[in-house]
Amino acid sequence: MDTQASPRPSVFPSPAVPSPTGRAVVIGAGLAGLASAIRLVARGYEVTVLERGPEPGGRAWQREVNGFVHDGGPTVLTAPFLVDELFGLLGRNREDFLSFLPVEPWYRFLFAEGGTFDYGPAETLAPQWERFEGRPGESYPRFREHARALFEAGFTQLADRPFDRAATMAAQVPQLLRLGAYRSAYRATGDYFRDPRLRLAFSLPALLLGGDPHRVSSIYLMIHELEQRYGVWYPQGGMGALVRSLADLLKGTGRAECRYGETVLGLETGAHDRVRAVRTADGGRRSADLVVYNGDPVHLYRDLLPHASRSLAEKLRARSGQHSFGLYIVYFGLRREFPEVAQHTILVDRDERSSLRTICRGAGISERLHLYLHRASATDPEMAPAGGDSFYCLCPVPNLGRTPLEWEVEGPRLQERILDRLEETVLPGLRGSLDHCFAVDPRDFEDRLLAFRGAGFGLAPLLHQSAYFRFHNRADRPANLFLAGAGVHPGAGVPGVLSSARALERLLPQDSPS
Repeated sequence: MDTQASPRPSVFPSPAVPSPTGRAVVIGAGLAGLASAIRLVARGYEVTVLERGPEPGGRAWQREVNGFVHDGGPTVLTAPFLVDELFGLLGRNREDFLSFLPVEPWYRFLFAEGGTFDYGPAETLAPQWERFEGRPGESYPRFREHARALFEAGFTQLADRPFDRAATMAAQVPQLLRLGAYRSAYRATGDYFRDPRLRLAFSLPALLLGGDPHRVSSIYLMIHELEQRYGVWYPQGGMGALVRSLADLLKGTGRAECRYGETVLGLETGAHDRVRAVRTADGGRRSADLVVYNGDPVHLYRDLLPHASRSLAEKLRARSGQHSFGLYIVYFGLRREFPEVAQHTILVDRDERSSLRTICRGAGISERLHLYLHRASATDPEMAPAGGDSFYCLCPVPNLGRTPLEWEVEGPRLQERILDRLEETVLPGLRGSLDHCFAVDPRDFEDRLLAFRGAGFGLAPLLHQSAYFRFHNRADRPANLFLAGAGVHPGAGVPGVLSSARALERLLPQDSPS
């Protein structure tokens, strides 16, 4: 994988594409929407992408303040081949658009009980075992083998396989039972590690997909194998650079246009239960042979699709699904560097199990804060001006469901608590070198992203809301409506949303719809 920036061409020659297949409209220019549009162009469609925001990205937005660049949401790339594949579909090399930088270590855990654990490639883990287990890491190879089996079942075989039929799910049940997918991720790690801090470190990646590691399926331990096999990378220029590269790739084909500031108000359906057109807030109407929705499926099924065109199963999912927790994120720039701070630091407070239960049940903000600190300039110095560092700090909070909080009051309080905690631990003197600071809360996810209840990751990644039981990549009705993104199979995270576009492509009609 390259580690040096490659010059981005200013003009792209049009690639060879199949003969025209039809007109497609993609609603939403998040990573899954852009990936879907690229796959549609490669299949011969003329594509229009409609994005209600002023620029592409969705959750992967980016903002610059005083020379400090802040990633809005995702901060790592763990399946780079999924990105390379998109460029290859249109006859391009990703290296001509974008460079990937290796992250070292992948994550650093700081435990309130004491101890630091650097999570990274397998060879870097061995020297740390005795500090936690009091013995050599002979159990790690067994854990790795289990993670590898979960990866083969959950990612290689199933991540890009559509689950729009119950029979597809039924065929996988025996294998999932054999691998213990009914157990929680945290419980499963107890088969290999005695120290609760190690158990948490190896199950906590589920938290970054919107799930409580004490409740989500152990199938998510496959993330360990994904990381070990393909590494953890950071796009040079941040995740926003990845988004812009995909948008540039689309533009260069001459067969796609991205229209920003266009809010979709509804879908028109007609004969044979098909979507005929997409209506926008400016009074526009765009006819389509095929529509892809990249957004929260609850908004689609509650607000955009005519009631008569919604299936009973989709109505039930939209009405009764259990959604992930919300996110409170503080973004700030410091006029000094903290070279000893890793790109990703996870500060785990005491009694994290009780705290996460409180948050996921919507019972309020926990007294104990579990924080995810992202220092982008640790890997890419260009994310901050010389002599400075760019940060964001994520804190799980209740979504806007059961007992909505008064964020006008609670937000500033929580921001001060977060800054206090960081100043006491990893960023001494933080306030004295603060250049700027701003925050977002679940209301931003609800207002800007139309995320139901402001949930940070859509439906929670629970076993009974996975695969067939999650929103499908093809709507039950209408026949030409497809879905991609965090809310559909296989779920949240950059590999998940890119794989949803892969799954969608498997469902596309083979012949021209006209």
